[in-house]
Amino acid sequence: MGILFKRNEDIQPKLGDEILNEQMLKTIENGQNIYRGKSTPLNEHNTTRYGTDTFTLYEIFENGRKKGGDYLGYREKGEGPYKFYTYEDIALKMTHIGSGYVNLFGLKSPTPEQQGQEGVEPLIGIMMKNCPEWLMILWGNICYSFATVPIYETFSQKAARYILNITELTILNTKLEFLKQITETITCTGDEDKKEKDENEPLTLKTKNLKYIVLCDTDLPYKEGTFDIDYEKISETGKLKEVRKYYKILLDLGIEIVSLHKVEESGKNKTLPHVPPVPETLYMICFTSGTTGNPKGALLTHKNFTVNTCSATNDLIPPFFEITNKDCHISYLPLSHTLEQIVCFVITYIGCRIGFYSGNVMKIVDDIAVLQPSIFITVPRLLTRVYAAIKSAIEKSSTISRNMFEFAYQRKLKLLKSGYCHNQTIWDKLVFSKVQSKFGGNLRVIIVGSAPLDEEIITFLRVTLGCFVLEGYGATETCAVSTLSLWGDYLYPYGSHVGVPLSCNELKVDPLPESEFVPNDHTDLEYGEICIRGRTVMKGYFKNPEETKKTIDNDGWFHTGDIGKILPNRTVQIIGRKKFIFKLAQGEYVSPEHIENIYCMSTLVSQCCVVGHTYASCLVGIIIPDFEELRKKLKRKSLDGINDLVNEESSSSKTTIDASCSTIADLADKDICEIEKVKNLIYEDIREIGKEQNLKGFEQVKSIELISEPFTNENGLLTPSDKNCRPAIKKLYENVYNDLFKKLDQNTKGNLL
Repeated sequence: MGILFKRNEDIQPKLGDEILNEQMLKTIENGQNIYRGKSTPLNEHNTTRYGTDTFTLYEIFENGRKKGGDYLGYREKGEGPYKFYTYEDIALKMTHIGSGYVNLFGLKSPTPEQQGQEGVEPLIGIMMKNCPEWLMILWGNICYSFATVPIYETFSQKAARYILNITELTILNTKLEFLKQITETITCTGDEDKKEKDENEPLTLKTKNLKYIVLCDTDLPYKEGTFDIDYEKISETGKLKEVRKYYKILLDLGIEIVSLHKVEESGKNKTLPHVPPVPETLYMICFTSGTTGNPKGALLTHKNFTVNTCSATNDLIPPFFEITNKDCHISYLPLSHTLEQIVCFVITYIGCRIGFYSGNVMKIVDDIAVLQPSIFITVPRLLTRVYAAIKSAIEKSSTISRNMFEFAYQRKLKLLKSGYCHNQTIWDKLVFSKVQSKFGGNLRVIIVGSAPLDEEIITFLRVTLGCFVLEGYGATETCAVSTLSLWGDYLYPYGSHVGVPLSCNELKVDPLPESEFVPNDHTDLEYGEICIRGRTVMKGYFKNPEETKKTIDNDGWFHTGDIGKILPNRTVQIIGRKKFIFKLAQGEYVSPEHIENIYCMSTLVSQCCVVGHTYASCLVGIIIPDFEELRKKLKRKSLDGINDLVNEESSSSKTTIDASCSTIADLADKDICEIEKVKNLIYEDIREIGKEQNLKGFEQVKSIELISEPFTNENGLLTPSDKNCRPAIKKLYENVYNDLFKKLDQNTKGNLL
């Protein structure tokens, strides 16, 4: 089991039982248990700074700059090898960009006396996908104590307009591909506004303060001898159809459009001295994606982010795990979200590289193959698909290959259970190298955030990819990372968990009244709403003192809205979102997100949404199949002929199918969804997986409907952090869900849950 070949430094010392069996320290305050990670002794003030000279994000960059080397990487037009800017390149660019904002737009940095006071920092907006320019602008803002306001490109136009107005933004950095969206947002002419608008009404600005749009595209056409954009020469291919039309509308509305090159050139010609922030300086207003109502803007300071960055660095990178400038992170999770920012700051702090994806998530596998990252931050949804794809490939392979895989898997699983996780065994070389090469062959650590991931998937990926997989938990309001699983904790004796608090946080679970939630197993374990306290908790919500008071109590605890429990080994387990957990008619509580995560482990399922009903005793679900895998499976089962799938009894399905179609390959996705045998195949598969994953009987869906349209950010059925937007899904498919309940003879007079 032990031929070793490379990266010996990644074989970590085995953790002892004294660490694994009791992972958090505990004290009592006001009759409640308070928990900390063991890197924060109970007798110390609850904060950690990594290094004696790191108090703001400005100093985070300086620390990385001292180490030097390549920094930000990109692929020209999404093709070819990665090219990198160095730390010194970015140091110049951020100075010139920040100076250019002052020179061109008249921004004023806070004076030394104003630093840290509320509302003194100029606000600069960013609305674009991850790219080097995103971080250049961010660092430019930091150099001159400006605050950044990211706007998810997937926000609804109403939400984006709300943010532009409440923040009174004057400057928005973006790219050409978003000009149409921005134009419709600020004039209320998008699809979602048309119902409420008179078509004959002249175009007017519905935003109060927006004056400047800075275009950050690297291939803009310029007027000769200048960096003034020649918009009539902009190519209108692909995503940029009619872009000149929207450019002209914006100009006619009085919006000045300049290029980032012009901003940079202005700063180069008149470079200003930096105005570094202090810890209390506002760094960002980060608006939560939210599923209902207007987005809420979390006020996050340099102290919040720097303490979190330093603690994450300290807790995330153990002494044996040596990191150099050869290590690289691929940035594809939205930089508008705090999780990706924290990761980029950690990478910057330790002097590593960041490579940006090409802007299309569907092509990220190609980006990974070229970049060969060693650090990968992702969300459960993607890893669940990776797990399903590997399982599907194994299922389709020969008997010899399947047996070989299973034998190798068990050998490595035994090694993992003994406390070691690496890719240096003979089994990696003979069996798992093909899977590992799909991730560039250089992966050392995966960090999962945003939502809980099933322990079976984590274990499977640790074995097959031969790298560390750590799970974290947090919220926008706590700078994204509040807890993290320990290196070397691979056993899960009590189920999956999200580890222990970082050294900058402490945690408690606030008891819930029995009318709101009781665990179905009637556990004696401590459970309730997860609360976080520490230097990473936001100052409050922007211009929203009522919501601030609801979420941060007088003792400084941020109430996350998530329900969790403390496991016997003193780790934190997430049960579900408080507002989404509901009670069935017979009294059991259900967390639909947990069930959906399990069903998505099926190779046949791409997405799903499980719901209950006020008076129903069971669950139903909508499933979006993985149509490619579904067609392959039907072919393997010799069910790819239309006559095989639609028998005489299924006349209703037969009438909807094009008579010219003879095989499943000929059918449109929506037609496949109508076939009863297909529905039964998927239903049986998810029920079997649910059983394997120990779902209780009442947690299993009793009926499903297949639909072909995926949940996306664009159609509003996914939040910007790629979670199901449950209110929108339930509203859109209310009739579908109610029909499922009616077929089960369930009372549908109440509401969907």
